[in-house]
Amino acid sequence: MTARDAGAPLGPVGYCIYCGARDCALTDEHTIPDGLGGKTKLLKSSCEKCQKIINDEIENYCQKTLFKNPRLHFGIRSEKSKRKKVPPDPATVRIIDGAGDERIIYPNLDKYPLMLTLPMFPPPIAMRRDFQSNREESGAKWVYGSNRIQRYVTENQLTAVKSPLVDPLRVLRLVAKIAHSHAIGLYPGMFTPLLRAIILGNTAKCFRYVGGDMREWPPESCGQRLSYFQARRAADGQMFLGAEVRFFCNMGAPIYYALVGRISRQSPPDLDLPVREGVLRLPGTIPEFL
Repeated sequence: MTARDAGAPLGPVGYCIYCGARDCALTDEHTIPDGLGGKTKLLKSSCEKCQKIINDEIENYCQKTLFKNPRLHFGIRSEKSKRKKVPPDPATVRIIDGAGDERIIYPNLDKYPLMLTLPMFPPPIAMRRDFQSNREESGAKWVYGSNRIQRYVTENQLTAVKSPLVDPLRVLRLVAKIAHSHAIGLYPGMFTPLLRAIILGNTAKCFRYVGGDMREWPPESCGQRLSYFQARRAADGQMFLGAEVRFFCNMGAPIYYALVGRISRQSPPDLDLPVREGVLRLPGTIPEFL
């Protein structure tokens, strides 16, 4: 992760960063989930109700279904599992065999093809030229390991290997959760949050403030990556605190963007972040707002 202070605890906050509750027991929150290798904790920042929603509806799905394959391959385990010496879940592959029957098999890890399927999204609606429109553009599907999968199918005389269920809205909610929680710790009081309803599943307008990049980007040496920038909307000059999130960078996975909150037109003097304006373009290998 590249956002500053990665690994060091942030906070304490003293209220729930998702619903705003104060008069309740508060727990510490991993900004990037522990099960994805996240080390940074935001202290005293989540109530039990919101934490349960995030665990049950977002993080458990992403860690145990969507990202299960690369987590097993790269040996990524939560600290809690390591402490309790809980063995990792077995590798599973849902296949359609040569007779056309669908079933689950449990291959040895060395025979388990590394694969990952993720959604790709256009940029958040709020940063587009027609930002007052609620028109949602269609996304696409990104697949890693298709050649390996086909080889696995051929070698094992199968009809197909089925990818884990991809739920785009839960991916967007995970991006929003990571961007929002870490920003609360890094930039307290510097922005008006925009992502709470998306994180908790209380709005259908996820694409207004969360989106991505429809182009493919080269792999990077890190695992998960998080960085922040200031985004100036060209149409009216509105300033946003933006976040760039990328999972499994070493596999060349898609880039996602979240508009974390509105900031004043005059940036706080200690908000030392690059400014990106307008719409996305490609100036080399780094995406910028123009």
